[in-house]
Order: sequence, then C-alpha cells, then structure tokens
Amino acid sequence: QSLIVHGDIKPSNILVAEGRVRLLDFGVGHWLMDDQGASQWHSGFTKAFAAPEVREGGMHTIASDIFSLGMVLLEILGRSTKTPLADDLDHIAQRCLQPVPDDRYASVAALKQDLEAFVEGYPIRSRRNERGYVAQRFLRRNKLSVIALATTLLGLVVGLVLALWQYDVANQEAIRAAETADFVKRLFERAGEEKDSVDEITLRALMDAAVLRLDDERARSPSVKHDVMALIASGYTSLGDYEASRQLHESVLAYHLETSKSPSADIAIALAAVANDMVAVGEYEQGLTRYADALGQLEASGNSNSLAMAVVLGRNSLALYTHSRSETAAQQAKALLERKGNILERVAPDDFYLAYIHLAYVASWHDAHAEYQEAASLKEQAIAIAESHGYGHYPSAITIRCNLGYSYDGLGQWAKAVEAYRSCIDRRTVRLGDQHPGLISAYQNLAVTYLSMRQFREAKALLQTAAANATDQLPENSVTRLAVELN
Repeated sequence: QSLIVHGDIKPSNILVAEGRVRLLDFGVGHWLMDDQGASQWHSGFTKAFAAPEVREGGMHTIASDIFSLGMVLLEILGRSTKTPLADDLDHIAQRCLQPVPDDRYASVAALKQDLEAFVEGYPIRSRRNERGYVAQRFLRRNKLSVIALATTLLGLVVGLVLALWQYDVANQEAIRAAETADFVKRLFERAGEEKDSVDEITLRALMDAAVLRLDDERARSPSVKHDVMALIASGYTSLGDYEASRQLHESVLAYHLETSKSPSADIAIALAAVANDMVAVGEYEQGLTRYADALGQLEASGNSNSLAMAVVLGRNSLALYTHSRSETAAQQAKALLERKGNILERVAPDDFYLAYIHLAYVASWHDAHAEYQEAASLKEQAIAIAESHGYGHYPSAITIRCNLGYSYDGLGQWAKAVEAYRSCIDRRTVRLGDQHPGLISAYQNLAVTYLSMRQFREAKALLQTAAANATDQLPENSVTRLAVELN
C-alpha cells in the first residue's frame, strides 16, 4: 500500500503492544518502483523465513513478503511446512508458501480477505469451488437458523437462497476492493517506470501519470476505475489543486448518476466531494446546494444514521461557518455538528480517530466566531486523544497543531502560538517531506504570528520560503498562493 517491500518479515521484526501491530527494521526494504541497485536486496534476509526465489539470489518482491507472512502464520500455529492440510488456516498458509510466486496471493489485501473470511466463518476464496465445504461454512455460521428452518423443506430452500444471495453480495464487494487495490498498484507502478529515478517522483507526478493511465488500463469493472478516480481526486485535494480534483469528482458523480439507482449512498458521497471542491474555489452557493442534495440522498436511501452521513454533515457545517458570517448560517452549522456528534456516539462510540476529528470540527466553529478559548481547549483535547491512541503522527492530527496555533494567536498568546506552529511544521516535515504543500499554510500562519509580535525579519523569511514553494507547487489561482503573495 505504501509502495515499499520489507524484505525480512519474521517474528522478531514484528512488535505487538497495546493492541497494535508494528512492523520493524526496514533495513533491506526498497521501493516497488526502484529497479536499480538490486544487488543490495539479495542479502540481509533471514533464510528460515525467506522465499525460494530470494534464497536463490532473486529480488525481494510483494510475493516474497507474502511467503514470509505465510511462514510467520505457520509459526503462530505451531506447525511446519510438512504439516498436512487440516483447516482453512493451513490452506491460507500453504497458498502463501507456493514455490512459484504467481501461485501465491496477489496482494496482502487478498491474504487479509481470506483471514477475515476465516475469522467470520465465511468460505476462503481458494476453496470456494468446494461445494460441501461452502455448505459446511454456512451451517456453522447459521446453526440455529438452519435447525429452525429445517422444519419444512420450503423454509430451508428460502433460507439457503437468501444466505447465498447475501454471500454473493459480500463476495462481490470483496472482489471489488481487491480489484481496486490491484488497479492502484498497476497504475502507480507504470507511472513510476516513466521516471529516471525514485528521487524525482513527486506525489503530483504520480497522480498526473496515473490519470493518463486510467483510460489505458483494463479494469475488470467500471466501478473499480471510478473508485481509483475518486482516490486520485482526493490526492489532488490534499495538494490544494481543486480544479483537477473537481474534474475527476465530476466524472465519478456522472458515473454513479448513470449506474446507481437513486437515491444511494454512492451518489451522496460523490455529490459531497464535488461540493467540497466548489466551496474551495469560491462557488459557495453551488456547493451548499450539492451538500443539500447529498444529505437528501442519504436520508432517502436509509443512511440517515451512517458514518457517510456524519462525514457529509461535518463537511457541510465547515462550509457554512467558514464562508458565511450570518447568524443563520452559524446556527445551521452548529445544528449539523451536533447531529454529526450524535451519530458518532451511536455508530462509532469507540472510534477515537473519528472522535478527535470531530472535536477539531467543533473547535473550528468556535474559531470562526472568535471564541478562541473554547477552540483552543477543544483542540488540546483532540491532540491528547490522538497522541494517547497512536494517531499523533497522522496528517490530520498534525494539522490540528497548526490550528491550535491559530487559536492561541487569537488569544494573543503568541509564544504558545509559535510553539504550536513550530511543532506542526517539524512534524509535517518529517511525516510528509519538506516540499509538501501543507507547509505553505503553516509557514504563513507562523509568519502572521511573528508580524503580531513585530518580529518582521522572521516573518519575512518564512513568507519568502512559503511564496517560493507556492510558486512551484500551487496553481496561479490558488487562494493559499494569493494569500502568501499578499502577505
């Protein structure tokens, strides 16, 4: 998923602590797209867990990492490679350990699907053609139901048909997810082949090349192509290129309007994405109309209490309180946020990621109304939640640190504002690199604080750096770029 092969997966390189799994020691890892210096990948591996092709001098690949995962699974099970096939876990492990790389799982996502199917009692994909086995899985999952339905032949037939239909729907979703992951991998691998070296590849270059490849690739279904298109559009959004993002989001929306039965959650999500792009480029009223349409789709399709509804409510409220100063819009935004909070309490009470994101949204509402003390307190809580649950390095958590600087600045607590902005800049540089567009806004906000402190030399230096980066990375009509130049 990160375009990196590890090359030495083994139990001693896996740390399990506090409910999280961390993969350690990327000393022999490499970029999937790097076809130079292959000799360095031939050493440094652990023979007992290495794939046959690696032991024979070949390169570490996704397939060789999957082989190593299979060896780890065998060790967890306390079995050896010579153990006869006894259950699904043995089948999964043996598929990972196939001598020919192409006979193994095509991706870690595909391996994960079979493991999840085993945990949930569903048939694994490698045994779907065994009818007796599939029926056995079904009976185990629905024991009581089958006993009840067995009273009449008609009841049994109806129950079986219904269960198979449900399985087919779930299976089609799993296949779509696997195809999407494989499609993304092919797109970005081919994009990388056109560059001279990995060092020259930027996120924008990869996305631009991937867009050009979209029509050339032959995905198994149009839905996969448009899932990938939405993913690339989100990348453009993160870079602040809302025009490029909007073109792709409009295509995704058109596809769902043509192929989905209205109302639907797919249409709603696509509408909200287009609305977000519209608001970002100043088409405020048009964006709010799209948000209203998205909410209507979710209500009518029975998704009024879903996570999708929570996401759209949050984005809609953000558009209201950041682009309008009317009291009516402020109260509408507040009501949307309160509804979003209620949904999260019902459907995701233990999701701490969603919790700290929601606190940040509420804090921004207070910022928009110059209630900086309340905003700062909420952002401090959000950062504490993110840090205590392992999300402190996430880009969203880092952004909250920058936003905390804004609240401190509004309170006139400039020393705290500088500290918050510096923390944001340092973490963002480490996490995303020193050329990421997110640094431009951070430099500018810190410069504004220095202006308030009448430290003009520091402010000027930051703004010059931000302006140079903006010229290189942002389109001419970018609001962020224009603001930096003005300052």
